[in-house]
Amino acid sequence: MQQENPVLSIKETATALRISPRQVARLIAAGELLSFSIGSRRLIRAETLRAFVARLETQSRQAA
Repeated sequence: MQQENPVLSIKETATALRISPRQVARLIAAGELLSFSIGSRRLIRAETLRAFVARLETQSRQAA
């Protein structure tokens, strides 16, 4: 069994969400997706990404 990486790069996050890295950067800049920096790298916790997707699902259900 493969262990999940606890942090994702912008590119990995984009791949997981099936959007562009630029759109991930926009979500971060808008404060919609939390991230942190280590040196020049911007990283997103896997847990944060899961919470982001869950929040989108909840908003989608409420709008329907």
